[in-house]
Amino acid sequence: MSLYASGSEVEIAVAAQKELAGRGIATRVVSVPSLELLLRNRRRRAGAIVGDAPVKIAIEAAVRFGWDAVIGPDGIFVGMSSFGASAPGESALQAFRDHVRGGG
Repeated sequence: MSLYASGSEVEIAVAAQKELAGRGIATRVVSVPSLELLLRNRRRRAGAIVGDAPVKIAIEAAVRFGWDAVIGPDGIFVGMSSFGASAPGESALQAFRDHVRGGG
């Protein structure tokens, strides 16, 4: 399994990796500081950068735009489906967690 994340979402991906390791699930975290740069270099260095994990998950506090080129049509996207939410980082993250759990 590969988890892709950028910015502050990398911390979430690393925490997920630790949780999955505790369950015996091998997981690779790929930090993506620039989606545009990754996509530009993907063909040349796809194996080294993206890998060939059967399960690919992108974690992004913003929208899905662009991530399908990395995770493919069968990939999983964990992020927003709309624009407009704004708050201090931890408050926004908690609201997002509540929404994902069905509480918001």
